[in-house]
Amino acid sequence: MNKLKKIIYAIVVSLVFAGCHDMLDVEPYSVLTDENYFQDENDVKSAATGVYDVLSDKNSGLYGGDFFLFNTLSTDEAYTERQNEREISEFLYNPSTSYIEKIWFGSYKLINRANKFIEKVEAMDTTMVELDIKRRYLGEVRFLRALNYFNLVRHYNRIPLRTHSTTGIDDTHVPVSEPWDVYKVILADLDSAIVALPNHLGGSELGHADKAAAIALKSKVCLTIAGYPLFGGEMGETTAYTQARDLARELIDNKGDYELDLWAYYGDEFETEHDNGIEDIFCIQFSSTVGLAPSFEGTKIHKEVFKSTKKNGVTYDGKHTIRPSLYLKNIIGENDQRGNLISNKFTIGDKEYTNKENNKKPNMQMFHKWIDQAILDGALNAQVSDQNWKVFRFAEMYLIAAEAENELNGPTEDAYALLNTIRTRARNDKDGNPIEDAVPNLDGLDQESFRKAVLNERFIELHAEGKRWFDLVRTQTFEEQIEAAKAVREFEFPAQVPEGYILPIPYEEYISNDAIDSAYN
Repeated sequence: MNKLKKIIYAIVVSLVFAGCHDMLDVEPYSVLTDENYFQDENDVKSAATGVYDVLSDKNSGLYGGDFFLFNTLSTDEAYTERQNEREISEFLYNPSTSYIEKIWFGSYKLINRANKFIEKVEAMDTTMVELDIKRRYLGEVRFLRALNYFNLVRHYNRIPLRTHSTTGIDDTHVPVSEPWDVYKVILADLDSAIVALPNHLGGSELGHADKAAAIALKSKVCLTIAGYPLFGGEMGETTAYTQARDLARELIDNKGDYELDLWAYYGDEFETEHDNGIEDIFCIQFSSTVGLAPSFEGTKIHKEVFKSTKKNGVTYDGKHTIRPSLYLKNIIGENDQRGNLISNKFTIGDKEYTNKENNKKPNMQMFHKWIDQAILDGALNAQVSDQNWKVFRFAEMYLIAAEAENELNGPTEDAYALLNTIRTRARNDKDGNPIEDAVPNLDGLDQESFRKAVLNERFIELHAEGKRWFDLVRTQTFEEQIEAAKAVREFEFPAQVPEGYILPIPYEEYISNDAIDSAYN
């Protein structure tokens, strides 16, 4: 159990025994914002942990499940047969849809904590906390604020820009800002974080944002700015692509300095024992044994992807909410080892089982990258998983750099080398040995063909990692891809593609925020 998880647990337990009657209504961070709290280094560290806590809080709507469900089910990579989630997969959501509300309010919960932290810590002098410690933790929290604003602006487009803590009802009345104004705050936060943070944090500080995480996020931010709907914004398209490429190359070219690399076999990245390993740039930390029973602070994603089964008198719980689309399954080439992580087979102990498919049950496939083998083997609480959520993997840096290089200069030798690095790994078997004729290197493409090849590679490499929705929107390929998936198996995608790709601001925000016109949506 790493130190960050232990601190989160300690904060939660102290609040419970202090008499908190409803964990959903209580804002734990409020205990840490009294004028007499921010007095020394320990206060700074525990308050920063309170900001991180929102990322894994199962009630926050972020990385504990809702963020994954929405960003996966609303794309061509997955579908569902569960009625409650069909409003997502069929694009029937509205301002009162729970997923839309939870992502919104969870994000602002973290942002408010971050704002309070920044205000209080910036006011501390060197008699209270060493300057290097102060700078580092301010860098971490600015990274977290940037990450959450990045998710919000991509989902909702025009949003309230809150850079000061909310202390009273009057502070909630904030009008929506234009996207570029939000991105300016994101970029400023990341520039500060890159300067303040060490290259790599490990040991007892696993799970904390470091310089590599800030660089990776800024690279992705710049790639997004270059696409729809900003097409470069005030930065300009060329500058946005250049920065995206150069930042990704910083991590690739200096991977030793940042302690980053690729596993030889794709599947190794998703083994729980490899969490926070060489390929993980930034992960959300989860634990099935830290927190409050029965759900603890683990992630429920295992249950969302696993098909419930009963073997040898034991029931292995699973909702199978999210199922890989046949379109995704078909896109993955023969002998592409990334396809091993989409299967209707599973193991319990040393025995393999198969979810049988037939006319009544045509799709029993599962996303294996989120199946926790320890749960099936009975080593963990069956309700939640230890698996960390991977916000940024090193592999994505190669894809960002390849895409940006192609947009700037066409499919250069460097662009091919970057893209083919990922394809080379995809042909390696479990022992790290290449399979002959599998996943051949790409060559001889024009710029448009290379552009499509990168998007396709992202589809396969990053499947079920909550990135597809954003990719389809920024590349303006949403309708094209959904229609292609529908052509493969229509019942998986029965709905019409939405006219717009901006989520509605939640109804509850209108109720509490008088500065937003109710006609905005």
